[in-house]
Amino acid sequence: PFGHKELLARIHAVLGRDGVEEQTEKEPVHASISPRTVIDFESGMVTRPDKQVKLSATELSLLKYLASHNGRFVSDKDILTRVWGEEYSDGSEFLHAYIKRLHEKLEDDPGNPSMILQENNSYKLVRQVT
Repeated sequence: PFGHKELLARIHAVLGRDGVEEQTEKEPVHASISPRTVIDFESGMVTRPDKQVKLSATELSLLKYLASHNGRFVSDKDILTRVWGEEYSDGSEFLHAYIKRLHEKLEDDPGNPSMILQENNSYKLVRQVT
């Protein structure tokens, strides 16, 4: 007894109430994570003044997921579940190893990171999407 537009509106309302809608932002194409470092998510390359760095598919997925959260901290469990899958949700040491590898590839001073920050059990990518 109602039209297709109302049906779609009702479906959208129910999905939103149940928390089914995705809360991440649009996937970035490029991310400037410092004045000297740019990630190209399409090619998987990081450009720095002194070199170009090729990222593995997993490193790229991890950075893309962090970048999609616009500089907000994301929990390690959320990252593990979204990037690796539900079976890795308790693998915080696994995630830490990947973050350390990214620090070594991207940071000027890997021991004092400024691009991928950690707070408690959460991480964020400091950058501006272009």
